[in-house]
Amino acid sequence: GAFTHMAMSSDAAPGKVVRRELVVRLRDVRLVRPIDEQAPQIVLTTLRDRTPARVVLDLDDWQITGDIHLVDRIPWLDFATGVRNRFISVSNASVRFVGVAEPLECEYLLVNGARISALYEIEVDQ
Repeated sequence: GAFTHMAMSSDAAPGKVVRRELVVRLRDVRLVRPIDEQAPQIVLTTLRDRTPARVVLDLDDWQITGDIHLVDRIPWLDFATGVRNRFISVSNASVRFVGVAEPLECEYLLVNGARISALYEIEVDQ
């Protein structure tokens, strides 16, 4: 199957960090909240205008409402097929879990495209 790799660190001794690999099956990863990192250098010539879309994503017992930014508008079935083996970024997200009253609000998260069971766009009042 598909695997993803992450670096883990642990303190072996004061002041010394030992790095080791953590291997996780991609299908077992549901949500990823990125850690704070140094921002990469942006090359303006590589940027393209993107069209925002407010969507609802169902993932097992999770429901995520948030914004995705599309390079091109394509049919949702084609979009869902295209993201099946990768993560998609969702901004201004609200994450709900079945049976939990309060949603988790998150500025940015990554969603495993292989876990999406339903996807639909919602209208945003201007």
